[in-house]
Amino acid sequence: MRRILVAASVVVLASLVSVASPAQAASGPWSVVSTGGSFTCAINTSKSLYCWGNNDYGQIGDRSHGTDRPSPTQVGASGAWVSVAAGRFHTCAISTGKSLYCWGGNDYGQIGDATTGTDRLSPKRIGVAGVWADVAAGGYHTCAISTGNSLYCWGNNDYGQIGDGTIDTDRHSPKRIGGAGAWAGVTGGSIHTCAISTGKSLYCWGYNSLGSVGDGTTIPRPSPRRIGNAGGWALAEAGDYHTCGISTGKSLYCWGVNDVGQIGDRTSGIDRHSPTKVGASGAWARVNAGGTNGQSHTCAISTGKSLYCWGFNFYGEIGDGTTTDRHSSKRIGTAGVWAAASGGGYHTCAITTGKALYCWGHNANGQVGDGTATSPRPSPRKVA
Repeated sequence: MRRILVAASVVVLASLVSVASPAQAASGPWSVVSTGGSFTCAINTSKSLYCWGNNDYGQIGDRSHGTDRPSPTQVGASGAWVSVAAGRFHTCAISTGKSLYCWGGNDYGQIGDATTGTDRLSPKRIGVAGVWADVAAGGYHTCAISTGNSLYCWGNNDYGQIGDGTIDTDRHSPKRIGGAGAWAGVTGGSIHTCAISTGKSLYCWGYNSLGSVGDGTTIPRPSPRRIGNAGGWALAEAGDYHTCGISTGKSLYCWGVNDVGQIGDRTSGIDRHSPTKVGASGAWARVNAGGTNGQSHTCAISTGKSLYCWGFNFYGEIGDGTTTDRHSSKRIGTAGVWAAASGGGYHTCAITTGKALYCWGHNANGQVGDGTATSPRPSPRKVA
């Protein structure tokens, strides 16, 4: 559940929340994609935002709810967005003017507007305008990093996933976590969170009964815990109940639940409570961890720009044309052509180096974006 960040001119709130007709066709090429529980959002190279799939809680952002969108539907004004993060039932995005907006399900305050229980059907500005650099949407919580490198989290906190040292105390507006000016990136799992410091150290917290925090224990962690070597991490991705990270030396590690082979070490049924190396050393550029209800999958892109996926595959989310679980990496599509990937609940999307977008897997809500609700789609389908 991740994205890429940039910055540009200021956009007024009134224009950002103006909504295009649901019938408006999207057009690539694409630059950013984020997959949620049963929906997908992507930004094209013109910085326009589109979402599609399940819309029960207004997570599409087109002022409606209850009507799924099987094709890309424009959200907000054209040319206004640089980053998007899709959670289980909510969405957040950062504008070209560095303002943060969230919408969709709000049962636990995950929207961050100091309310709870009131879903938001269109983008709602969160916090101070013009100060946001990165955002991650978890299961029912959200975290974001300011342009000053400070980290804030809000929403559900049943397992300490907010990271403020408490458990069972939900936060309905942004709560600062850790030291000010200390954070470079953040990722949200279903009920745990990980972040990388400006010094390239990795910290995780929240639900840990299956080892998803990665500190070698299964003890709940309501405050950030340093994982692995200090200064040794380039990026991390939190999935459902597992986590993966890439070291500064471009080696891939995963940990947490492994009931369907989502760790990728050729095993299943043996959870990993500490980082476990996956594949060859020095071979990886990006990773993304998806899944829901403990049925997870993982996708990673090699330094040679080839895409590999593994783990749960009942709905074809691996993308190899089958519905057979994979306990080790399986190459997907053409070698050497992939730039980014994102794993949703039971589906996956990826962008090629040519900026074409493909999705596959579960499609009962139209989350693959091919204009249908035909499911499963076990092979990549191009999104217009």
